[in-house]
Amino acid sequence: MTVNDGTGHDGTGPGGRTGGRIVVGVDDSAGARAAVAFGLREAARRGARVEAVVSFLIPPYWPGPYGLPAAVPPTPLDDIRAMACDVATRVVDEVRAGLAGELAPVPEVAVRAIGGHPAVVLVDLADGADMLVVGSRGHGAAVGMLIGSVSLHCVLHARCPVTIVHPHGEPADLREAAARAASPVEH
Repeated sequence: MTVNDGTGHDGTGPGGRTGGRIVVGVDDSAGARAAVAFGLREAARRGARVEAVVSFLIPPYWPGPYGLPAAVPPTPLDDIRAMACDVATRVVDEVRAGLAGELAPVPEVAVRAIGGHPAVVLVDLADGADMLVVGSRGHGAAVGMLIGSVSLHCVLHARCPVTIVHPHGEPADLREAAARAASPVEH
C-alpha cells in the first residue's frame, strides 16, 4: 500500500492507459468498505490501479496567524491529514485482507488524504479516472433528494463513470421495498 500526502495523482487516465485508474471514496463507514471491495474487485478484473481518497474538512478559523488567542488550540493541518489518512489506511487494509482469498493478487492501493468537501475532492480527483466508486450511507432516497449527498454530487459532476455501492444486506432490502411500492394497491 502506498500513502500519499495528497499533492497530486501519479496516474494516467483514459488517454494514456496503463491498466487504468479507479478512484474510491473512503471513510469509516460500511458503505465505504463496500466501495473499497468493489473497487478492488474491479481493479483486479481490469488490471487497474486503485486510488483510495479520504477527505477532511479544513477548519475555517485559524487564529494563530492573526495573533489572536484560541480558546482551544487548533489541530495542525498536517495532524488532521495524518489522522484521516490513518483511518483510510486501516479501512483499506481490512478490506484487502478480507479479499486475499478471493483475489490473487489483491491490487495495491494508493491512499490519499485531501482537505476539502468530500464531494468536491472526489470529483476533482476522479478527473481522468476510469471509474469513481463511492459508498452509500443508506439514508434512503428521500433524504438524498432533500439534503443532497456526496454520491449525488459525484453522479452529477464527475467526468467519469460513477458506481454507488450499498453496504452488504441493503440491496435486498431496497429490492423488497421497491417491489412493495410497485405492487398494485388493493382496496
